Amino acid sequence: FDFLIQKYIHPDERSYVSRHLNYETLLERLSQEASFKFHFRLVTDTVHYYYLLIARNGNADDYRDFVIAVACEDNDVTARKIYENQLHSLLASITHAAGYFHLDLTDDKILKIGGTSALAYKMDADASIDHFIAETSVFIPVLKDRNDFINAFCRSSLMKSYEDGQVEVTRVSRCLYDDNIIRISKYVARLLLNPSNNHLEVILYGEDVTRTQEAYETQVSIVQTLSSNYLNVYLINPREKTLSVIKQEDHDVPDQDKKHNDTYPYDLFLSDYIRQRVHPDDRTMLEESLELDNVMGVLSGQSEYKGNYRINDRDGIHYYQFRFIKNEDSGIIVLGFLNVDDVVESEIRHQKLLKEALDTAERANAEKSNFLSRMSHDMRTPLNGIIGLLEIDKKHENDIEFLKKIVKKHSFQPVICSLLSMMYWICPRSRRADLYSTMNLLI
Repeated sequence: FDFLIQKYIHPDERSYVSRHLNYETLLERLSQEASFKFHFRLVTDTVHYYYLLIARNGNADDYRDFVIAVACEDNDVTARKIYENQLHSLLASITHAAGYFHLDLTDDKILKIGGTSALAYKMDADASIDHFIAETSVFIPVLKDRNDFINAFCRSSLMKSYEDGQVEVTRVSRCLYDDNIIRISKYVARLLLNPSNNHLEVILYGEDVTRTQEAYETQVSIVQTLSSNYLNVYLINPREKTLSVIKQEDHDVPDQDKKHNDTYPYDLFLSDYIRQRVHPDDRTMLEESLELDNVMGVLSGQSEYKGNYRINDRDGIHYYQFRFIKNEDSGIIVLGFLNVDDVVESEIRHQKLLKEALDTAERANAEKSNFLSRMSHDMRTPLNGIIGLLEIDKKHENDIEFLKKIVKKHSFQPVICSLLSMMYWICPRSRRADLYSTMNLLI
C-alpha cells in the first residue's frame, strides 16, 4: 500500500491512512467489530473524497479473512457541507429569536434548545416532539390559534409538509412572553434533510414581530380602504407561494383548500378561480399571465402589472381586469380583480361613433366628387358656346352688321343664365346674393 499511498493520498492524510492500513491494526479492529471504515482525500487532477471499508468476509468467524472496498463519497461530502452551511447560517440568523429548537423528526427527539427567552429552557428536552409542541402552545392565549399551531407543527404535519415539497411552515399569532406581556409572534419551521443519517430535521423558532405585524396590518387597512372599487383583493407572499384574502365578493373557495385562516396556496386558488369563473377562450391566456414566476419577473422591472379578461356569469359575459401592485418600500404585493364593463362599453361606443363619423365623411366626400364631376360636364357646354361666340366676335370685330345678326341669332342671355344658375349652387353662400341679382338683370 505504501506506493499507492504516496502517489494518490492527499499529503495531509498519508500518515493517517498508513496507520489505519497497518496489518496488525486491521486485525485488532476486526477482532472487535465485523466492519469499519475511515475517510480520506484522494488527489488526481483535483481533490476527491473517498472512504475505505474493511469487513470480515461474509459470516466468517475468522477475522483474519477480510475484504477491503474503496468508494467515492464526493456527493455525500458535498451534501453534508450544504447541510452544515444551511444549518450554521440559519442558527446564526436567529440568535435574536425568543426560542429556537433543533428537532429530529425521524427519531422523534429534541437535539438542541436555544433562544433569548427563559421560558424556552424550561421545556422538557427529553420529551417527544408532539409533547413538546403541546407544551409550547400553552403560551398562545387564543384557543383557535393554539390549535392551529399544534396542527401545523406536530410531527406528522411537518413530515407531510416535507413530502409535499415544502421546506418552510409559518404561523403568526399572539403569544405570552417572559414579562407576561402578550405580543405578536411569528413561528417558523425550516425543514432540512441530514445527509449523514438521512434523517428529516427541523429548526423551529419564534420571534417577536409586533412592530412588523402592526405595520403590515396598517398596510392591509390602507389597501382595504383604497380597494373599494375592486371586487376581490389579495396579498401575495411570493416566497411561500401563498395568497391571503383581504376582500372577496364574487368567488367562494372550499374550506379544505385553506392552508390556515384566509391563506391559500397561490396556484391552487387561482386555478380554481379560472376554472369556475373565466371564459373558456381566456383561460389559457390568464393562467400564463398569472403564473407566479411570470408575475415576479414583470414586477422586477415595474411597480404595476395588469391585463384584461372575460368571465362567465349568470347574466352573460363581463369584462374584468387583474392588477398587481408592488409597494417598493414595504415589499407588499397586492392583486385586485376589477369589473371594467363600463370602461369597455364606453370604449366600444367611442369606437362605434368614430366609425360612424368616418362613414359619414366618406359618403359626403363621394357625393361631392360625383356632384363636381356632373357640374364639370354641364358647365362645359355653355362655356364652349360662349367661347365660340367670342372667337367669332374677335374675327369680325369691324363688321358691325354681321355681329348684330349673330347676337340676335345666338342670344347670350340663356347661356349665361344657365351658367350662373349652376354656379349658384357651388359657390359660397355669402356670394349667392350677387349671382342672383345678376341673373335677374339678364332676365
